Amino acid sequence: MLTAVVASVVLVAGLGFGGWALLRHHDGNKDARPGSSSPPFDQPSTDSTTDSTTDSTTDGTTDTGAPSESTADSPSYSPSTEGPSPAPSGYVRTSDPAGFSLDVPEGWQRSTEGDSVFYRTADGNSLIQVFALRGPETTPYESLVVTEQTVSKNTGYHRIRLVQLGSGAGDAAELEYTYVRTDGTVRHVVVQAFTDPSTVQYALLVAGPDGDWTAHQEVFRNLLSSFCTTGHCPSDSG
Repeated sequence: MLTAVVASVVLVAGLGFGGWALLRHHDGNKDARPGSSSPPFDQPSTDSTTDSTTDSTTDGTTDTGAPSESTADSPSYSPSTEGPSPAPSGYVRTSDPAGFSLDVPEGWQRSTEGDSVFYRTADGNSLIQVFALRGPETTPYESLVVTEQTVSKNTGYHRIRLVQLGSGAGDAAELEYTYVRTDGTVRHVVVQAFTDPSTVQYALLVAGPDGDWTAHQEVFRNLLSSFCTTGHCPSDSG
């Protein structure tokens, strides 16, 4: 997603896990290969020396691999049935060439890697990623289970939660976690997977410094509330 100088994440190929875009932390990693449709988000850096995969939920109970009930106040993607509303202060309503609309913080710049679209700050420490599912996983939750199998190999990986946001098998799911970057800082990541009204599965991701996570939660809420695909946005109905 970024150059090695910016030390963020880029797409890589060839891991054979299915259809999500896979992000590799590019903290000096030189073997990332762009253009992939592999499992999603935050592939570990090659400098990771420990596999810190956790088999427990945050309350210490054993994770059976089944969807867990969300106990957090998690916003969930829900397409608006009302007319278009203005973007919040500090955000820009953006019609993306990839076929969707979203609210982006002012000053964040667009780029692409493979099938993923990114918006990020100039220093690369904060970002939004949007990606459409292109793989065999049949539900959003299954896609995020595959995701965690990969991202849990990051140094200092800590799962905050992996939840299904509803009672139906096809309902949205969310993975939130932190890990330690090669510069010693802690990155906080949240990704929500869901199926849009045209039955295409999407993933929306926000990542940023853990110490500034409150501001990134706002970015994530605004992303979920504003995201819509072309033909299914409130402005398309009139």
